[in-house]
Amino acid sequence: MDLSSTKVDLNDPIQLEEAVQDLLQSDPSITALLESVTGDSPNILDVSIVDANGLALLHTNPTLQGTIVPAREDFNTVLQSSVRQQLKLIYGPARAFDVRLPLIHTATGKPFW
Repeated sequence: MDLSSTKVDLNDPIQLEEAVQDLLQSDPSITALLESVTGDSPNILDVSIVDANGLALLHTNPTLQGTIVPAREDFNTVLQSSVRQQLKLIYGPARAFDVRLPLIHTATGKPFW
């Protein structure tokens, strides 16, 4: 959505953050997309969109929305492990990992964070 036609001052980071948060929380297609990810895969526990401080702007668990989402071990741990360690991680006790992807600004191609 183009915010330039709104009353939001695009040079004010607080106004911009609030506008983005409102857009994320009110867009039914984004909500449906997040819910479909967790519904279609038994291996994905939850999905969230967080700001640079870890505050959940949108979360598939409504009780965590608006809170600081605790960080989990990065999934790159698994990817960078040896085959033996990967087998231990996969077949050992259940663990939850984070996969973090930045939101990319379409005009600049740069991440928001």
